[in-house]
Amino acid sequence: MADVIATGHGSTLGFGTFAASIRSIGGFTQEREVVDAGDLSKTTYTRKVPGGLVEPGSFDIEFIFNPKPNTNGYEGYEIPDIDGAVASATITFPQGANTTSAATVIGKAFCSSWTGPELTSDGLMTGTMTLQWEGEDGTNTISWTEAV
Repeated sequence: MADVIATGHGSTLGFGTFAASIRSIGGFTQEREVVDAGDLSKTTYTRKVPGGLVEPGSFDIEFIFNPKPNTNGYEGYEIPDIDGAVASATITFPQGANTTSAATVIGKAFCSSWTGPELTSDGLMTGTMTLQWEGEDGTNTISWTEAV
C-alpha cells in the first residue's frame, strides 16, 4: 500500500465557517516578476533579477453540496459566501507514515468565485470555489510549516 503522503486522503481545509465535505484541494502557484537588468554591453546573455513582491496565488476546491443541519433538521446547503470577508484558511496535508506531525499552510483568504452543482439523476452534487490568498496585510502573511 502506498504511503498516505503520496495521496491527498487525510487532507483538510479550514476556511472561516465553511464546513462542506471537501473532495479536492487544488495546488497554487506563488510567483514574482522577473526584471530584465541587461544592457547593450552584454554579448552572450542578458541579466535577470528578481522583482520585489510575490503574487500570493489562489487555489480551487471541489466540495459536496451536503444539506446543512440546523435546529429544524436539514435545510439549505453549505455554499461559499462570495460577499464574505477575508477569513483564516488552513490547509493541512496528510500525515506520512514516518512523521509525527502533518505539514500545514496557513494564511488569510477570501472567496473570489464559486460554481454551483450540475443537477443530474445519477450524479453527485458538487461545486467548486476559488480561494484567493490575501498575501501580506501588514501583520499576516502565508506561512508554511513542514511535517516533522
